[in-house]
Amino acid sequence: MRLRRLKPPPSYRATPLAALPCAPTRVGEPIRLDGRVDDDVYARVSPISDLVEIEPREGESATQKTEAWLLFDDEYVYVAARCWESRPDRMVASEMRRDNPPNYMGSDNVRFLLDTFCDRQNGIVLLINPAGGRNDGQVTNDRQWNGDWNPVYDFKVGRFEGGWTVEVAVPFKSLRYAPGRGQVWGFNVVHNNVWKNELSSITRMPAVVGIGGALRALLAATVVGIEAPRGSSHVEVKPAFVSHVSSDRAAVPVISNAVDADFGMDVKYGNHVELAEGWFTARLVGSRVTYTMTPRMFAGTPLQYNSATNTLSSNARLRWEYRPGSELFVVYDEQRDTLGVGVPGLSNRSSTVKVSRLLRF
Repeated sequence: MRLRRLKPPPSYRATPLAALPCAPTRVGEPIRLDGRVDDDVYARVSPISDLVEIEPREGESATQKTEAWLLFDDEYVYVAARCWESRPDRMVASEMRRDNPPNYMGSDNVRFLLDTFCDRQNGIVLLINPAGGRNDGQVTNDRQWNGDWNPVYDFKVGRFEGGWTVEVAVPFKSLRYAPGRGQVWGFNVVHNNVWKNELSSITRMPAVVGIGGALRALLAATVVGIEAPRGSSHVEVKPAFVSHVSSDRAAVPVISNAVDADFGMDVKYGNHVELAEGWFTARLVGSRVTYTMTPRMFAGTPLQYNSATNTLSSNARLRWEYRPGSELFVVYDEQRDTLGVGVPGLSNRSSTVKVSRLLRF
C-alpha cells in the first residue's frame, strides 16, 4: 500500500474550552468520500484538534494528536478525522464486521456523537476503526446503548505515514432533529488508542466515565449553525428479487433442483406460536466460521446438530452491501440425517440469491 506523507504535527498544549461551542461549516459541493481527508475544505477550515485525555491522565493533553471536522450541505452531515500515531506499526484494528464487540473494546477507533435535539440525554454514536469496522447505535438517558439501530450512511477510511483517516457522510434523512432550519446540536469526538491505552475527547471528561465517554451526551460540546432541511421524514422502499434452487429427497415426488423466483418488498415481522404437541427438549450443538473480505462483504457458515430431529444442518451465507442500505445475499442450506451409518445422508438442500435496492424519497 502506498502511503501519503504529511507534515508531522507540531507540539501543542490542549485548550479544551477554546473550541466551545464548535462551529460546523457549510460546504458548497459534496465531499469526495474516499477516506483521504484531502478535499480543499479541510485546508480552509481549521480542525478541532485540542483533545484532552480521559484516561490514563485525566485532563492532560492527548499525546496522540487528532484533527476532526464537522461539515454539512443540503443533504448530508459530514464528520471526518485525521488520527496521528507516533507508532503506526502498533495500531490495533483486526475486525471489519459491523456491530462486533471487538470494534468497540479492543480496537483503535474514533467515535462521533451527535445529539441532534441537544437535550443532553440522547443521541447517536458512529464508531469507525482503521480497518473499516464500524459500530453504530442510539444513546438514551446519557449512557444506555441500543446497537440495533443501523442507519443508512456511507464512510471510508484511509492511511498515511503518520496514522489513519476517516470520512463519514450521514444523510439528513437518516436523522431526526428539532423543527427549524437553524439547529443546535451536541457533538463529541472520542479517540481510542489501544496500544497506548489512551482515551481522549474534545471536551474534558472525568476518568470515571472511561470507555463509555462517547455515550455521555451531557458532556458533549455544543454546535451552532447546522442548517437542516425542512423536516426529517422520508419514505423508504426496498424492492428485492429472490432466486431459489432447492432439492428435497424426502418429498413425494422427490424434488431435484427445482428453480423458483420471486419479486417483492423486504418486510420483517414476528409472531407467537403455540405448539400443538406441547413443550419438548432438544439438545443443540453448533459452531460458526466467519470470514470478512471487506467492511461491506463477509461470509459465514454455522453448523448445528439437533438431537430432537437427528439432523446436521449448515447454512452458508455471503452478504455484500454494494451500496449503503442495498445488499446482495447468496445462501446455501443443507440438512443431513444422522441416523444412518457412515457419512450422514443428504435430506434436503437449497440455494437462494437475493438482491435488494434501497430507494429513498
